[in-house]
Amino acid sequence: MDAKEYISSGILELYVMSALSPEEMKEVEKMAASHSEVREEISRIQEALNDYAVSHSRNQRPSLRAEILKAAGNSSADEKPKVIDMRSSQKPLYRFLAAASVVFLGVSVITIISLYAKLKEAEEKYASLTDEKNVLTENYNLAKNTYDKTMSAMSVMRDQNASMITLHATDSTKNYMAHVFWNHKTHNAFIDVLSLPMPAADKQYQLWALEGGKPVDAGVFNMNNNSGMQQMKTIMHADAWAVTLEPMGGSAVPTMNQMYLLSKG
Repeated sequence: MDAKEYISSGILELYVMSALSPEEMKEVEKMAASHSEVREEISRIQEALNDYAVSHSRNQRPSLRAEILKAAGNSSADEKPKVIDMRSSQKPLYRFLAAASVVFLGVSVITIISLYAKLKEAEEKYASLTDEKNVLTENYNLAKNTYDKTMSAMSVMRDQNASMITLHATDSTKNYMAHVFWNHKTHNAFIDVLSLPMPAADKQYQLWALEGGKPVDAGVFNMNNNSGMQQMKTIMHADAWAVTLEPMGGSAVPTMNQMYLLSKG
C-alpha cells in the first residue's frame, strides 16, 4: 500500500487518538519514518484536534469577576462579607462542558468504528488482490514452462541432422511406446515417452544405445506428467535402442528380463 492509500485508509486518525493496538501503532510509526507525507498528515490531524479543543473551551463568565469586585467594594469593615456561591454560578458551564464531552465522545466512537470498518475492508481487498496475483503468477509460470518445453522439443525434432527412432513394447500385448531423437552431427540423444507404466519408487527407466549388439548406457529418465522430451547422454554410434527398468540411479549393464522397449534397428 502506497502512502496516499495509507493516508486515505483512516488509520492515521485512529493513531492520533491512540485507538490502535501496539502493533498497529508501530506500523504507523514505521510508515511515518519512511514517508514524509505520512508525517505531515499526522501533524495536520494533531493540529486539527488541538484547534478543536481550543475553539470549544470556555472562560469564566465576564460578569462573574465584576460581581465579586462589587461585593467586595460594598462591604464595610464591620459587615460580614457577602459570599457568592461559585458552584451555583458555574453550573451552566459545567453542564455545557459535560454535554459537549458526551457529544464529542459519541462522535469519536462513531468515527472510530467507521474508520475501523473501512480499514478492515481495505485489508480484505488487499488480501484478495494478493491471492489473485499469486494465482495469475502461478498460471503464467506454468504456461511459460509448457511453452518453453514445447519450443525446445520442436527445435530438436525439426533439426535436419536428427533422426527419430520409434521404440515399441517387447511384450506384444502391451501398447508401450517412446521416440528417441538422435542427432548424427552433435550426437545428442533425446527421449520422448509416449506410454510406459509408472515405476516403483525405488526403480527408474534407463535408455540404452546398442552398437554391434553391445549396450551403451544412455542415461536414466523421469516419469511424470511434466517430463516431456528429456535430453540423455551423448551417444557416438547406435544401431538400435532399448529401455529397461533398473534400480534407482541406473545400472552398469541392462537387466534383460526387465526390458520394456526396443527399436527395430
